[in-house]
Amino acid sequence: MVRYIRILIVCLFITRAGAAIGQSVYVNTQQGIYQLNGGPGNCQRTLIAGGCGIETNMLSIAIYKDTLYYTTWIGQLRRFKIGVPGSCEELISAGPVVNAMTVDKNGILYLANEKLFKYDPYNRQLTDLGQMPFVSMGDLAFYKDKLLLAGYDPADWSTGIFEININHLDASDLFMSTPSFFGLISYPVACGNSRYFGLSSTNASTTQLMELDLVNKTVTANTCIMPLDILDAASSTETGLDTKVNVTDLQIVKACQSSTASVRIQAVYPGSNNLTYTLDNNITNTTGQFVNVPAGQHDIKVVAPGGTCAIDTQFSIEPVFDPIATVVRTNPDYCAGIPGSIKFSAPSSGGPFTYTLLNSGTSQQSGEFSNLRSGQYQFRISNASGCSMDTSIALAENIPVGGCNDVFIPNAFTPNNDGKNDLFNIKLPSSFKNVSLQVFGRWGNQVCQAKGNNSSWDGSYRGAQQPVGIYIYTLSFTDPSGLQKNLKGTLTLIR
Repeated sequence: MVRYIRILIVCLFITRAGAAIGQSVYVNTQQGIYQLNGGPGNCQRTLIAGGCGIETNMLSIAIYKDTLYYTTWIGQLRRFKIGVPGSCEELISAGPVVNAMTVDKNGILYLANEKLFKYDPYNRQLTDLGQMPFVSMGDLAFYKDKLLLAGYDPADWSTGIFEININHLDASDLFMSTPSFFGLISYPVACGNSRYFGLSSTNASTTQLMELDLVNKTVTANTCIMPLDILDAASSTETGLDTKVNVTDLQIVKACQSSTASVRIQAVYPGSNNLTYTLDNNITNTTGQFVNVPAGQHDIKVVAPGGTCAIDTQFSIEPVFDPIATVVRTNPDYCAGIPGSIKFSAPSSGGPFTYTLLNSGTSQQSGEFSNLRSGQYQFRISNASGCSMDTSIALAENIPVGGCNDVFIPNAFTPNNDGKNDLFNIKLPSSFKNVSLQVFGRWGNQVCQAKGNNSSWDGSYRGAQQPVGIYIYTLSFTDPSGLQKNLKGTLTLIR
Protein backbone atom coordinates (compact mmCIF):
# COMPACT_ATOMS: atom_id res chain seq x y z
CA MET A 1 0.00 0.00 0.00
CA VAL A 2 1.29 3.47 -0.93
CA ARG A 3 0.25 6.32 1.34
CA TYR A 4 -0.14 9.95 0.35
CA ILE A 5 0.12 11.95 3.54
CA ARG A 6 -0.52 15.61 4.12
CA ILE A 7 0.84 16.51 7.48
CA LEU A 8 0.39 19.28 9.95
CA ILE A 9 3.29 21.65 9.37
CA VAL A 10 5.41 22.85 12.28
CA CYS A 11 7.41 25.89 11.23
CA LEU A 12 10.10 28.16 12.64
CA PHE A 13 10.50 31.56 11.00
CA ILE A 14 13.99 32.96 10.63
CA THR A 15 14.63 36.63 9.84
CA ARG A 16 17.94 37.60 8.27
CA ALA A 17 19.24 40.65 10.08
CA GLY A 18 19.73 43.67 7.88
CA ALA A 19 18.08 42.14 4.82
CA ALA A 20 15.95 44.45 2.71
CA ILE A 21 12.98 43.57 0.57
CA GLY A 22 11.99 45.39 -2.59
CA GLN A 23 8.74 47.19 -1.90
CA SER A 24 5.99 46.19 -4.29
CA VAL A 25 3.39 48.86 -3.57
CA TYR A 26 1.77 50.87 -6.35
CA VAL A 27 -0.85 53.57 -6.76
CA ASN A 28 -2.39 54.76 -9.98
CA THR A 29 -3.82 57.95 -11.36
CA GLN A 30 -5.21 58.66 -14.79
CA GLN A 31 -1.75 59.94 -15.67
CA GLY A 32 0.17 56.80 -14.75
CA ILE A 33 1.35 54.32 -12.12
CA TYR A 34 3.60 55.20 -9.20
CA GLN A 35 5.65 52.91 -7.01
CA LEU A 36 5.77 53.84 -3.33
CA ASN A 37 9.39 53.34 -2.26
CA GLY A 38 9.76 55.13 1.05
CA GLY A 39 8.58 52.33 3.33
CA PRO A 40 5.30 51.84 5.23
CA GLY A 41 3.51 55.12 5.89
CA ASN A 42 5.81 57.11 3.56
CA CYS A 43 4.43 58.84 0.47
CA GLN A 44 7.73 58.93 -1.42
CA ARG A 45 7.05 57.66 -4.93
CA THR A 46 8.45 57.10 -8.40
CA LEU A 47 6.55 57.11 -11.71
CA ILE A 48 7.06 53.83 -13.56
CA ALA A 49 6.72 53.03 -17.23
CA GLY A 50 3.43 51.35 -18.07
CA GLY A 51 3.74 48.10 -19.96
CA CYS A 52 0.77 49.00 -22.14
CA GLY A 53 1.95 52.47 -23.13
CA ILE A 54 0.08 55.68 -22.29
CA GLU A 55 -3.24 54.80 -20.66
CA THR A 56 -5.76 57.56 -19.88
CA ASN A 57 -8.68 55.32 -18.89
CA MET A 58 -7.01 53.34 -16.09
CA LEU A 59 -9.33 52.69 -13.15
CA SER A 60 -8.34 49.89 -10.75
CA ILE A 61 -5.10 47.89 -10.32
CA ALA A 62 -3.93 44.63 -8.72
CA ILE A 63 -0.58 42.83 -8.56
CA TYR A 64 0.25 39.14 -8.60
CA LYS A 65 3.95 38.33 -8.39
CA ASP A 66 5.59 40.24 -11.30
CA THR A 67 2.35 41.01 -13.15
CA LEU A 68 0.19 44.13 -12.84
CA TYR A 69 -3.48 43.95 -13.84
CA TYR A 70 -5.64 46.99 -14.47
CA THR A 71 -9.20 47.80 -15.50
CA THR A 72 -10.42 50.79 -17.47
CA TRP A 73 -13.45 53.05 -17.53
CA ILE A 74 -14.64 51.30 -20.71
CA GLY A 75 -14.67 47.75 -19.29
CA GLN A 76 -11.24 46.52 -20.36
CA LEU A 77 -9.00 44.22 -18.32
CA ARG A 78 -5.31 44.28 -19.20
CA ARG A 79 -2.05 43.07 -17.72
CA PHE A 80 1.69 43.50 -18.20
CA LYS A 81 4.87 42.29 -16.55
CA ILE A 82 6.40 45.07 -14.51
CA GLY A 83 9.55 46.39 -16.16
CA VAL A 84 9.06 44.35 -19.34
CA PRO A 85 8.26 46.54 -22.35
CA GLY A 86 5.90 45.01 -24.88
CA SER A 87 4.41 42.53 -22.40
CA CYS A 88 0.91 44.05 -22.49
CA GLU A 89 -2.05 41.70 -22.95
CA GLU A 90 -5.75 42.49 -23.19
CA LEU A 91 -7.76 39.86 -21.32
CA ILE A 92 -11.24 41.42 -21.58
CA SER A 93 -12.13 44.01 -24.18
CA ALA A 94 -15.70 44.88 -23.15
CA GLY A 95 -16.59 43.64 -19.70
CA PRO A 96 -18.30 45.19 -16.69
CA VAL A 97 -16.95 48.52 -15.47
CA VAL A 98 -15.50 47.86 -12.01
CA ASN A 99 -13.76 50.22 -9.62
CA ALA A 100 -12.25 47.62 -7.27
CA MET A 101 -9.93 44.71 -7.93
CA THR A 102 -7.61 42.36 -6.04
CA VAL A 103 -6.05 38.93 -6.45
CA ASP A 104 -5.92 35.90 -4.17
CA LYS A 105 -2.90 33.76 -3.33
CA ASN A 106 -3.65 31.46 -6.28
CA GLY A 107 -3.66 34.27 -8.81
CA ILE A 108 -7.47 34.49 -9.21
CA LEU A 109 -8.81 38.04 -9.64
CA TYR A 110 -11.84 39.46 -7.81
CA LEU A 111 -13.51 42.59 -9.19
CA ALA A 112 -16.37 44.66 -7.79
CA ASN A 113 -18.82 47.50 -8.30
CA GLU A 114 -22.20 46.78 -6.74
CA LYS A 115 -21.65 43.18 -7.85
CA LEU A 116 -18.76 40.77 -7.31
CA PHE A 117 -16.96 39.08 -10.19
CA LYS A 118 -14.26 36.44 -10.35
CA TYR A 119 -11.79 36.18 -13.20
CA ASP A 120 -9.55 33.16 -13.80
CA PRO A 121 -6.56 34.41 -15.85
CA TYR A 122 -5.41 30.85 -16.53
CA ASN A 123 -8.63 29.90 -18.33
CA ARG A 124 -9.58 33.50 -19.13
CA GLN A 125 -13.04 32.99 -17.67
CA LEU A 126 -15.13 35.71 -16.02
CA THR A 127 -17.81 34.66 -13.51
CA ASP A 128 -20.57 36.88 -12.13
CA LEU A 129 -20.86 35.92 -8.44
CA GLY A 130 -23.90 38.11 -7.83
CA GLN A 131 -25.12 41.22 -6.09
CA MET A 132 -23.41 42.30 -2.89
CA PRO A 133 -25.28 43.93 0.02
CA PHE A 134 -22.62 46.67 -0.06
CA VAL A 135 -21.29 48.91 -2.83
CA SER A 136 -17.63 49.34 -3.71
CA MET A 137 -16.02 52.73 -3.30
CA GLY A 138 -12.78 51.72 -4.93
CA ASP A 139 -10.82 48.69 -3.68
CA LEU A 140 -10.63 45.09 -2.53
CA ALA A 141 -7.87 43.29 -0.59
CA PHE A 142 -7.36 40.00 1.22
CA TYR A 143 -6.55 39.85 4.92
CA LYS A 144 -6.05 36.46 6.62
CA ASP A 145 -8.05 34.77 3.84
CA LYS A 146 -10.87 37.30 4.26
CA LEU A 147 -11.92 39.38 1.27
CA LEU A 148 -12.27 43.01 2.40
CA LEU A 149 -14.11 45.71 0.46
CA ALA A 150 -13.76 49.46 0.94
CA GLY A 151 -17.32 50.61 0.37
CA TYR A 152 -20.60 51.83 1.78
CA ASP A 153 -23.90 50.38 2.94
CA PRO A 154 -26.69 51.60 0.60
CA ALA A 155 -29.22 51.14 3.40
CA ASP A 156 -27.83 54.05 5.45
CA TRP A 157 -24.85 55.32 3.38
CA SER A 158 -22.46 54.43 6.21
CA THR A 159 -18.89 53.81 5.08
CA GLY A 160 -16.43 51.21 6.19
CA ILE A 161 -14.52 48.09 5.33
CA PHE A 162 -16.80 45.13 4.72
CA GLU A 163 -15.98 41.44 4.89
CA ILE A 164 -17.32 39.80 1.74
CA ASN A 165 -18.41 36.18 1.97
CA ILE A 166 -17.45 34.95 -1.49
CA ASN A 167 -19.57 31.79 -1.33
CA HIS A 168 -22.61 33.42 0.30
CA LEU A 169 -22.71 37.12 -0.57
CA ASP A 170 -25.82 37.69 1.56
CA ALA A 171 -23.76 36.68 4.61
CA SER A 172 -21.29 39.54 4.05
CA ASP A 173 -21.02 41.94 6.97
CA LEU A 174 -19.33 45.08 8.27
CA PHE A 175 -15.71 44.41 9.25
CA MET A 176 -14.98 47.88 10.69
CA SER A 177 -16.29 51.41 10.36
CA THR A 178 -13.94 53.84 8.59
CA PRO A 179 -13.94 57.11 6.72
CA SER A 180 -14.54 56.92 2.97
CA PHE A 181 -11.69 54.89 1.51
CA PHE A 182 -11.24 54.38 -2.22
CA GLY A 183 -8.05 52.41 -1.83
CA LEU A 184 -6.61 49.73 0.49
CA ILE A 185 -2.88 49.01 0.77
CA SER A 186 -1.34 45.91 2.30
CA TYR A 187 2.19 47.19 2.80
CA PRO A 188 4.92 44.48 2.82
CA VAL A 189 7.18 44.31 5.86
CA ALA A 190 10.36 42.27 5.48
CA CYS A 191 9.85 38.86 7.11
CA GLY A 192 6.96 40.22 9.11
CA ASN A 193 3.28 41.03 9.13
CA SER A 194 2.05 43.49 6.55
CA ARG A 195 0.87 46.94 7.60
CA TYR A 196 -2.45 48.18 6.24
CA PHE A 197 -3.45 51.62 5.03
CA GLY A 198 -6.53 53.27 3.62
CA LEU A 199 -6.50 55.93 0.92
CA SER A 200 -8.82 58.87 1.45
CA SER A 201 -9.35 61.89 -0.75
CA THR A 202 -8.79 65.23 0.97
CA ASN A 203 -9.75 67.21 -2.14
CA ALA A 204 -9.81 66.76 -5.90
CA SER A 205 -6.02 66.67 -6.21
CA THR A 206 -4.60 65.22 -2.97
CA THR A 207 -4.79 61.83 -1.26
CA GLN A 208 -4.19 61.00 2.37
CA LEU A 209 -2.62 57.76 3.61
CA MET A 210 -4.22 56.53 6.88
CA GLU A 211 -2.86 53.54 8.83
CA LEU A 212 -5.28 50.82 9.94
CA ASP A 213 -5.12 48.36 12.81
CA LEU A 214 -7.13 45.48 11.37
CA VAL A 215 -6.61 43.33 14.46
CA ASN A 216 -8.31 45.87 16.74
CA LYS A 217 -10.35 47.35 13.88
CA THR A 218 -9.31 50.96 14.37
CA VAL A 219 -7.82 53.80 12.31
CA THR A 220 -4.56 54.57 14.10
CA ALA A 221 -2.88 57.48 12.30
CA ASN A 222 -2.81 59.90 9.39
CA THR A 223 0.63 59.24 7.97
CA CYS A 224 1.20 61.38 4.86
CA ILE A 225 -0.46 63.21 1.97
CA MET A 226 0.31 62.80 -1.73
CA PRO A 227 -0.46 65.62 -4.18
CA LEU A 228 -2.11 63.15 -6.54
CA ASP A 229 -5.67 62.27 -7.45
CA ILE A 230 -5.17 58.54 -6.80
CA LEU A 231 -7.73 56.09 -8.13
CA ASP A 232 -6.54 52.81 -6.59
CA ALA A 233 -3.64 50.97 -4.95
CA ALA A 234 -2.08 47.52 -5.17
CA SER A 235 0.70 45.56 -3.51
CA SER A 236 2.43 42.21 -3.65
CA THR A 237 0.78 41.25 -0.36
CA GLU A 238 -2.84 42.14 -1.19
CA THR A 239 -3.28 38.37 -1.66
CA GLY A 240 -3.35 38.14 2.14
CA LEU A 241 0.09 36.55 2.36
CA ASP A 242 2.54 38.50 4.46
CA THR A 243 6.09 39.04 3.25
CA LYS A 244 7.24 35.77 4.69
CA VAL A 245 8.05 32.42 3.28
CA ASN A 246 4.82 30.49 3.78
CA VAL A 247 4.73 26.70 3.50
CA THR A 248 1.40 25.82 1.89
CA ASP A 249 1.69 22.05 1.55
CA LEU A 250 3.90 19.14 2.58
CA GLN A 251 3.22 15.69 1.17
CA ILE A 252 4.89 12.38 2.03
CA VAL A 253 4.49 9.41 -0.30
CA LYS A 254 5.56 6.13 1.28
CA ALA A 255 4.72 2.47 0.84
CA CYS A 256 3.88 0.83 4.16
CA GLN A 257 6.64 -1.75 3.84
CA SER A 258 9.22 0.71 2.49
CA SER A 259 12.02 2.13 4.61
CA THR A 260 12.18 5.40 2.59
CA ALA A 261 9.72 7.98 1.27
CA SER A 262 9.35 10.74 -1.31
CA VAL A 263 8.70 14.23 0.05
CA ARG A 264 7.23 17.22 -1.76
CA ILE A 265 7.01 20.64 -0.12
CA GLN A 266 5.34 23.73 -1.57
CA ALA A 267 5.94 27.26 -0.37
CA VAL A 268 5.15 30.78 -1.52
CA TYR A 269 6.82 34.11 -1.11
CA PRO A 270 5.06 37.25 -2.36
CA GLY A 271 6.42 38.38 -5.70
CA SER A 272 8.72 35.44 -6.37
CA ASN A 273 8.79 31.77 -7.27
CA ASN A 274 12.56 31.46 -6.90
CA LEU A 275 12.73 29.66 -3.56
CA THR A 276 15.39 27.17 -2.52
CA TYR A 277 14.74 24.07 -0.41
CA THR A 278 17.37 22.34 1.74
CA LEU A 279 16.77 18.96 3.35
CA ASP A 280 18.64 18.31 6.63
CA ASN A 281 21.29 20.95 5.78
CA ASN A 282 22.50 18.62 3.06
CA ILE A 283 20.53 18.47 -0.20
CA THR A 284 19.39 21.72 -1.86
CA ASN A 285 17.14 22.22 -4.88
CA THR A 286 14.55 24.63 -6.29
CA THR A 287 11.75 22.09 -6.78
CA GLY A 288 11.00 21.10 -3.19
CA GLN A 289 10.97 17.43 -4.17
CA PHE A 290 13.14 14.85 -2.42
CA VAL A 291 13.31 11.08 -2.87
CA ASN A 292 14.66 8.17 -0.81
CA VAL A 293 14.24 10.08 2.45
CA PRO A 294 14.91 7.58 5.27
CA ALA A 295 12.75 7.00 8.33
CA GLY A 296 13.20 9.45 11.20
CA GLN A 297 12.95 13.17 11.99
CA HIS A 298 13.84 15.64 9.24
CA ASP A 299 14.03 19.36 8.56
CA ILE A 300 13.50 21.33 5.36
CA LYS A 301 14.61 24.95 5.19
CA VAL A 302 12.92 27.14 2.58
CA VAL A 303 14.79 30.33 1.72
CA ALA A 304 13.56 33.38 -0.20
CA PRO A 305 15.68 34.94 -2.98
CA GLY A 306 18.82 36.54 -1.62
CA GLY A 307 18.36 34.91 1.77
CA THR A 308 15.88 37.63 2.78
CA CYS A 309 13.65 35.27 4.77
CA ALA A 310 13.63 31.60 5.61
CA ILE A 311 11.39 29.08 7.29
CA ASP A 312 12.23 25.73 8.86
CA THR A 313 9.71 22.90 8.64
CA GLN A 314 10.02 19.70 10.66
CA PHE A 315 8.42 16.38 9.76
CA SER A 316 8.96 12.68 10.33
CA ILE A 317 9.05 9.57 8.15
CA GLU A 318 7.61 6.43 9.69
CA PRO A 319 9.65 3.21 9.67
CA VAL A 320 8.55 0.02 7.92
CA PHE A 321 5.04 -0.80 9.11
CA ASP A 322 5.36 -3.51 11.76
CA PRO A 323 2.62 -3.08 14.38
CA ILE A 324 3.36 -6.11 16.54
CA ALA A 325 6.14 -6.13 19.12
CA THR A 326 4.92 -9.19 21.06
CA VAL A 327 1.83 -11.39 21.26
CA VAL A 328 0.81 -13.08 24.51
CA ARG A 329 -1.93 -15.68 24.25
CA THR A 330 -3.62 -17.55 27.07
CA ASN A 331 -5.52 -20.70 26.15
CA PRO A 332 -8.90 -21.12 27.78
CA ASP A 333 -9.28 -23.73 30.55
CA TYR A 334 -12.60 -25.48 30.31
CA CYS A 335 -12.45 -27.25 33.65
CA ALA A 336 -11.30 -24.17 35.58
CA GLY A 337 -13.84 -21.94 33.82
CA ILE A 338 -11.11 -19.57 32.70
CA PRO A 339 -11.60 -17.90 29.25
CA GLY A 340 -8.72 -17.33 26.88
CA SER A 341 -7.14 -14.05 25.85
CA ILE A 342 -4.86 -12.55 23.20
CA LYS A 343 -2.78 -9.43 23.88
CA PHE A 344 -0.80 -7.48 21.27
CA SER A 345 1.99 -5.18 22.40
CA ALA A 346 2.77 -2.33 19.99
CA PRO A 347 6.20 -0.95 19.06
CA SER A 348 7.18 2.55 20.14
CA SER A 349 6.70 4.05 16.66
CA GLY A 350 4.08 3.97 13.94
CA GLY A 351 1.05 4.24 16.23
CA PRO A 352 -1.49 4.69 17.54
CA PHE A 353 -3.01 1.51 16.16
CA THR A 354 -6.54 0.23 15.70
CA TYR A 355 -7.14 -3.47 16.33
CA THR A 356 -10.05 -5.15 14.55
CA LEU A 357 -11.22 -8.69 15.35
CA LEU A 358 -12.47 -9.70 11.92
CA ASN A 359 -14.46 -12.64 13.31
CA SER A 360 -16.86 -10.22 14.97
CA GLY A 361 -16.03 -6.86 13.34
CA THR A 362 -15.09 -5.38 16.71
CA SER A 363 -12.56 -2.51 16.50
CA GLN A 364 -10.72 -0.99 19.46
CA GLN A 365 -7.65 1.03 20.35
CA SER A 366 -6.43 -1.55 22.85
CA GLY A 367 -4.53 -4.61 21.68
CA GLU A 368 -6.04 -6.83 24.38
CA PHE A 369 -8.93 -9.22 23.62
CA SER A 370 -10.43 -11.30 26.42
CA ASN A 371 -13.25 -13.78 27.05
CA LEU A 372 -12.20 -15.93 24.11
CA ARG A 373 -12.91 -19.62 23.65
CA SER A 374 -10.92 -22.02 21.51
CA GLY A 375 -10.75 -21.26 17.80
CA GLN A 376 -8.95 -19.42 15.03
CA TYR A 377 -9.03 -15.63 15.40
CA GLN A 378 -8.38 -13.23 12.51
CA PHE A 379 -7.09 -9.73 13.29
CA ARG A 380 -6.41 -6.58 11.26
CA ILE A 381 -4.08 -3.97 12.76
CA SER A 382 -4.02 -0.51 11.15
CA ASN A 383 -2.83 3.04 11.82
CA ALA A 384 -3.98 6.53 10.90
CA SER A 385 -1.64 6.62 7.89
CA GLY A 386 -3.64 3.89 6.16
CA CYS A 387 -1.25 0.98 6.69
CA SER A 388 -2.66 -2.34 7.84
CA MET A 389 -1.61 -5.92 8.48
CA ASP A 390 -3.68 -9.10 8.93
CA THR A 391 -2.67 -11.89 11.29
CA SER A 392 -4.24 -15.12 12.56
CA ILE A 393 -3.90 -16.60 16.06
CA ALA A 394 -5.33 -19.89 17.33
CA LEU A 395 -6.40 -20.74 20.88
CA ALA A 396 -6.69 -24.38 22.00
CA GLU A 397 -8.91 -25.57 24.82
CA ASN A 398 -8.45 -28.98 26.50
CA ILE A 399 -11.83 -30.57 27.31
CA PRO A 400 -11.31 -34.02 28.91
CA VAL A 401 -13.40 -36.78 27.31
CA GLY A 402 -14.35 -38.28 30.64
CA GLY A 403 -15.05 -34.99 32.38
CA CYS A 404 -13.03 -32.47 34.30
CA ASN A 405 -12.00 -35.00 37.00
CA ASP A 406 -10.78 -37.57 34.47
CA VAL A 407 -7.04 -38.22 34.22
CA PHE A 408 -5.68 -39.81 31.07
CA ILE A 409 -2.28 -41.49 31.33
CA PRO A 410 -0.79 -43.06 28.20
CA ASN A 411 0.75 -46.55 28.60
CA ALA A 412 3.41 -46.30 25.86
CA PHE A 413 5.39 -43.77 23.86
CA THR A 414 7.98 -43.75 21.04
CA PRO A 415 10.76 -41.15 21.55
CA ASN A 416 12.24 -41.48 18.03
CA ASN A 417 11.79 -37.82 16.96
CA ASP A 418 9.24 -38.58 14.28
CA GLY A 419 6.81 -36.04 15.74
CA LYS A 420 4.39 -38.72 16.92
CA ASN A 421 4.12 -39.77 20.59
CA ASP A 422 7.69 -38.62 21.24
CA LEU A 423 6.81 -37.72 24.85
CA PHE A 424 5.24 -39.53 27.77
CA ASN A 425 2.95 -36.57 28.48
CA ILE A 426 0.39 -36.09 31.23
CA LYS A 427 -1.62 -32.88 30.77
CA LEU A 428 -4.07 -31.95 33.52
CA PRO A 429 -6.49 -28.99 33.69
CA SER A 430 -5.47 -26.09 35.89
CA SER A 431 -8.13 -27.15 38.39
CA PHE A 432 -5.68 -29.91 39.42
CA LYS A 433 -3.08 -28.73 41.93
CA ASN A 434 0.29 -29.93 43.25
CA VAL A 435 0.94 -32.20 40.26
CA SER A 436 4.14 -34.31 40.52
CA LEU A 437 5.37 -37.05 38.14
CA GLN A 438 8.14 -39.58 38.75
CA VAL A 439 9.39 -42.34 36.43
CA PHE A 440 11.59 -45.31 37.55
CA GLY A 441 13.56 -47.96 35.67
CA ARG A 442 13.16 -51.71 36.24
CA TRP A 443 15.82 -51.63 38.97
CA GLY A 444 14.13 -48.77 40.82
CA ASN A 445 16.43 -46.02 39.59
CA GLN A 446 14.64 -42.68 39.04
CA VAL A 447 14.95 -41.46 35.44
CA CYS A 448 12.45 -38.55 35.49
CA GLN A 449 10.95 -36.12 37.95
CA ALA A 450 8.59 -33.35 36.75
CA LYS A 451 6.11 -30.99 38.34
CA GLY A 452 3.18 -29.03 36.95
CA ASN A 453 -0.02 -29.62 35.05
CA ASN A 454 1.82 -30.35 31.80
CA SER A 455 4.43 -32.90 32.88
CA SER A 456 6.33 -35.09 30.42
CA TRP A 457 9.34 -37.39 29.92
CA ASP A 458 11.32 -37.57 26.66
CA GLY A 459 12.84 -41.01 27.32
CA SER A 460 16.27 -39.76 28.38
CA TYR A 461 18.15 -39.39 31.64
CA ARG A 462 20.89 -36.78 32.00
CA GLY A 463 21.13 -36.59 28.23
CA ALA A 464 21.38 -40.34 27.64
CA GLN A 465 18.62 -42.16 25.81
CA GLN A 466 17.13 -44.90 27.99
CA PRO A 467 16.66 -48.40 26.65
CA VAL A 468 13.38 -49.80 25.45
CA GLY A 469 11.38 -51.62 28.04
CA ILE A 470 8.85 -51.23 30.79
CA TYR A 471 9.04 -48.36 33.28
CA ILE A 472 7.06 -47.50 36.40
CA TYR A 473 5.49 -44.08 37.02
CA THR A 474 3.91 -42.43 40.03
CA LEU A 475 1.60 -39.42 39.69
CA SER A 476 0.38 -37.41 42.64
CA PHE A 477 -2.01 -34.42 42.62
CA THR A 478 -4.88 -32.66 44.39
CA ASP A 479 -8.06 -33.03 42.34
CA PRO A 480 -10.68 -30.26 41.82
CA SER A 481 -12.65 -31.51 44.84
CA GLY A 482 -9.60 -31.07 47.08
CA LEU A 483 -8.72 -34.75 47.50
CA GLN A 484 -5.06 -35.80 47.44
CA LYS A 485 -4.52 -38.72 45.02
CA ASN A 486 -1.54 -40.92 44.18
CA LEU A 487 -1.59 -43.03 41.02
CA LYS A 488 0.89 -45.70 40.01
CA GLY A 489 1.32 -47.67 36.80
CA THR A 490 3.60 -48.89 34.04
CA LEU A 491 4.50 -47.54 30.62
CA THR A 492 6.38 -49.01 27.73
CA LEU A 493 9.22 -47.19 25.96
CA ILE A 494 9.31 -48.23 22.30
CA ARG A 495 11.81 -47.09 19.66
